[in-house]
Amino acid sequence: MKLLLYLIIPFLTFNCISKKNSYENRKYIEVFYLKEGLRYPIQLNCNYLHSELMKKNVKYEKIDNQDFIKNFDKKYKALKTSKDQRNIDVRIQIIYHNDKIIDTICMGEHFDIQVNGINKEDSKGFLLMIKQKIYKY
Repeated sequence: MKLLLYLIIPFLTFNCISKKNSYENRKYIEVFYLKEGLRYPIQLNCNYLHSELMKKNVKYEKIDNQDFIKNFDKKYKALKTSKDQRNIDVRIQIIYHNDKIIDTICMGEHFDIQVNGINKEDSKGFLLMIKQKIYKY
């Protein structure tokens, strides 16, 4: 009986540790974006980027570089809620897979940030970090 316990306890401990590590490795970012400088006669919302009409103009990138994600997470957590009510002309949509939570971040090309439908104050550093990654400059 004791031998059985000695075998089961390390197995359960190892299993819990490996599950924790697998959650840490699940952090990644999906980015849907329009070509920089592309103009439309109407204001686009976040869902519009996935419409059939926009399909040929929307680019996709999956980012799983953990150094980038650590920097992203730091700037993302620093975003402050805005009191302004405004509609955003969305050019970039980010789906942030963070452990068990998935957040949707919608951004304009030069300003405006919305997280899960809530307006946030502009962050030039956050926007620039994303644009440097997706537009490769």
